[in-house]
Amino acid sequence: PYRSGVAAPIAVGPLLWGAIGAAASRPELLAPGSEERLAHLAELVGVAIANADARRQLAAQAASDPLTGLPNRRALEERLEEAVA
Repeated sequence: PYRSGVAAPIAVGPLLWGAIGAAASRPELLAPGSEERLAHLAELVGVAIANADARRQLAAQAASDPLTGLPNRRALEERLEEAVA
């Protein structure tokens, strides 16, 4: 059974995406500064998730017309290359 632990929230923008935690059977097994290191790791995970989401949005914007939302020529050419391959 775990008797000691630390946790840090993973935030992506204003949203709480999840949490990361560490637990130990005895409090002395958690290294000094564990809370700070875990908070820093959670921040890095949040930034990585936000970056991945931004890349996904950018790819979607690059492949569609901003006015109609329909696929543009770039999307057509990419799909054509995939079909030919």
